[in-house]
Amino acid sequence: MPDMKTMLNDFMVDKQRHLNIFWQEIQTRQGITCKSYWLCGVGGYFMGFFQPVLDAKASWPVPGL
Repeated sequence: MPDMKTMLNDFMVDKQRHLNIFWQEIQTRQGITCKSYWLCGVGGYFMGFFQPVLDAKASWPVPGL
């Protein structure tokens, strides 16, 4: 288990570093100013909603993968 704790700690440190980089950039831009931000959110919502409706097999895990 000590190896797992080290791995998780390293993972958390790396994610915190990424968070700090992105937060600094957001502060530099005075907020999220991406013009397509809302479009990506809406597209992701519809893809997540309609995928199981259109292709029921895609929502189930495939044995052997």
